[in-house]
Amino acid sequence: MKKGFKTGVLFLLAASLFCACGKKADNVDITVDNVDDYIVSLSNYEGLDAGAEKEPLTDDIVEYYADFYYARLCEENPCLKDENGNNLPLTDKAIASLNSEVYSNVSEYMVFIRGCVSDFLVSQYENDVVENVISEVISSSEFKELPKDLIKSEEETVLSVYKDVADSYNLSVEKYLKYCGTSLEEEAKDSLLHKIVIVKIAKDKEIKDTEEKTQKEAVFDYILSVTVTNDR
Repeated sequence: MKKGFKTGVLFLLAASLFCACGKKADNVDITVDNVDDYIVSLSNYEGLDAGAEKEPLTDDIVEYYADFYYARLCEENPCLKDENGNNLPLTDKAIASLNSEVYSNVSEYMVFIRGCVSDFLVSQYENDVVENVISEVISSSEFKELPKDLIKSEEETVLSVYKDVADSYNLSVEKYLKYCGTSLEEEAKDSLLHKIVIVKIAKDKEIKDTEEKTQKEAVFDYILSVTVTNDR
């Protein structure tokens, strides 16, 4: 998927409360035991230039998400509606009516939003770094032809990942992806190649699941640690 549009998708997926997404669900059984079956040759993945830029934390971004999240709060909390069903203005009184343990007035609410946005921008930047590195590795590596059953299975994952975003545009996932310049099959193949690279790195570096992190999360951390970045 094109990088500019993918960034927009990340913002949509994070909108519920700035949760980083960009990580695709795993339901295809590619493991350290069989990952080499899909690879002809894998290029070097250490010391690459990620070419990613961190989005600056600006007042405009914070204000946008403050308004966006307040609108969600209004939809979920009747106390933020007037007698005609309209959203109440964002005031100390309105925020106090929520009885939140995190914020009790507008000033505290804005501090909370700024922290959430800051965390999200860092997460988005790190996702971009990892995505750029994996994409570079994929483009300079050689893989065997992917089995059709794996592709079909991964298409189900793609459908579930993009369903909510496609629904927000009143489109099917297939039509949504077509407008993005890709297809369900292409996204499934791309997702599988990402998984192959991630699992291969895990095998090479003997990275395993732990109580603190999944294997995939630990591989992402490893990629970040061995990647050249402009702003870390």
